[in-house]
Amino acid sequence: MDTQSALPFNKIAVSMVKRGVPVIPVRAHDKIPLPMAWQFKASKNPNDILGWINQYGNDINCGCVATLDGQWMLDADNPELWSLLEQETGQKLPRTFTTGSSKGQHKYWLQ
Repeated sequence: MDTQSALPFNKIAVSMVKRGVPVIPVRAHDKIPLPMAWQFKASKNPNDILGWINQYGNDINCGCVATLDGQWMLDADNPELWSLLEQETGQKLPRTFTTGSSKGQHKYWLQ
């Protein structure tokens, strides 16, 4: 089992918010956002995180939301994707904050 998915929502959310990444609650073991209009509700506010825990519980996934101000994320289920991107572009991808998932990796390029 993926150890990341075993962490409660609050631990993951706080870790990502400390890095400046807005989060949303998503269904456990899934990627479906729980709040309606989730793209407008992504937050870095601890009070929002506590509200979501009160509303949905702490046994949910944490979705990270890219922003237009310099944050870029890539969710890759294929472990060969990184080397393929480097081969096809002729560019070396910079080292960055990376998390694991049950199928692959998530890489976060933060400004």
